[in-house]
Amino acid sequence: MKWVLKNHKEYKREIMFKTTEIQMKKRKIMNFNEVGMHSALLTL
Repeated sequence: MKWVLKNHKEYKREIMFKTTEIQMKKRKIMNFNEVGMHSALLTL
């Protein structure tokens, strides 16, 4: 039971990490469109 709970926590963390990664990528793309190519390349 403890093992399952631990796995569930890890799983949730994995999902949170993935969604955060996706949001950051989306934000980067949005910034890329707003600010323009030059400054977007500088922030990479």
